[in-house]
Amino acid sequence: MKNFLFLIALLSVATADKWALFVSGNNGWYNYCITSTICRGYDILHRAGVAEDHIVYLGFNDVFDSPNNPFPGQIFTDQSEGPGVDYAAECRPHIDYPDKMVSAELFMSVLSGDKETTTKLTGIENPKVIESTAEDTVFVYYMDHGAIGFCEVGKSDLKEQVLMDTVDKMFENHQYKQLVFYFEACHSGSMFRKLDANKNVYAMTGSDTEHSAWMCNCPPNDVVNGKSMGTCLSAWYDNFWMQEVMDNGSDITLADMFTHVHEETAKQTDQNVSQFGDIEGMGPEKLKEFIGDYKPEFGAAKKPSGFVKYEDAPLHLAKWAAIRAEGNSNDALNELKEAVKTEAVKEVSVMRLARAYFKDDRAADMSMKARPAKYDQDCVSDLTLTLMAKCGYTLPLKESHVNALENICVDGKVDIDFDLVC
Repeated sequence: MKNFLFLIALLSVATADKWALFVSGNNGWYNYCITSTICRGYDILHRAGVAEDHIVYLGFNDVFDSPNNPFPGQIFTDQSEGPGVDYAAECRPHIDYPDKMVSAELFMSVLSGDKETTTKLTGIENPKVIESTAEDTVFVYYMDHGAIGFCEVGKSDLKEQVLMDTVDKMFENHQYKQLVFYFEACHSGSMFRKLDANKNVYAMTGSDTEHSAWMCNCPPNDVVNGKSMGTCLSAWYDNFWMQEVMDNGSDITLADMFTHVHEETAKQTDQNVSQFGDIEGMGPEKLKEFIGDYKPEFGAAKKPSGFVKYEDAPLHLAKWAAIRAEGNSNDALNELKEAVKTEAVKEVSVMRLARAYFKDDRAADMSMKARPAKYDQDCVSDLTLTLMAKCGYTLPLKESHVNALENICVDGKVDIDFDLVC
């Protein structure tokens, strides 16, 4: 009997598979790090032995071929004096759902193994999805912009409840043994507030509900092989977990990785890396059970520097483009003026929103300066989405704007005439 049970256990281990889903949710040279960081993550799992047909990748191609790219077709996450480590050759050929296909609905249909919906969304027959079983692990690595209660995926928004409903569906359908999310966005902790600890799901997020995320290796710390890249090469939180794996392998536990990344991130920023779900049960699990057994093969990268809040990156990059412009700098100065104008329009729209609610200029101004002790998070999410839909507001949210939204939402849902705002 013992031998029989031992054989069953061996067969269970032998048939268990690792599955992974990568989602790079935005494009444009300003969002370079959203592509580069997810690309680097793909490289790590691919080199760690996770089967190519068990990794699904949603992402954009534009930064590889951008006229702004001094190294066409290549992509980096670290500044370097020499050629640097290019991750494009390993990851780009494996983008399964590129560019305009990227959406929140596709993210959820691929994750939940829904081939029918994935075909409807993409037109691809027999599409590639996560086909995990009750014996398998699933690793999800996502990066884009976020706000309280939702995050962007392509030109669409993924709401917290939709993500939780998908996880619940997968749990009920026995589609995984254990599921891990590494989730990077401003306010990304708000996506996992409702995650039950008894569903064998663990999430490490780049920030908590309240804080923005940070980019790093931004100008002037953006030089690769003697050339200024003119963008932020990487993301602060992501850089630490991936460099830990590349330096020391994937034998580290989920709990120890969280401690390492949380502490390293907090040394320079208020980003507040957080964890949710089955922290106690899954914390002792080794990361290699989800991403493969990575063996270090590169030299230690230069420590990240030049960190900038996502919300400040557009102006920061436009400023450095103008500083570095040679000869006639009018084009760069005009782009800087446009960036300043865009931020000013966002500021005015939020101030008008606060003014429409408080009916008092001083109260509206004060609402931008400090967050309240409590507020209704669903109200903040709804107001943010309405600002985006009606006023053309774009993420990332500025901290002062979050303050205003939270102060407006102290007593729950509000009814505001947006004709007075936009």
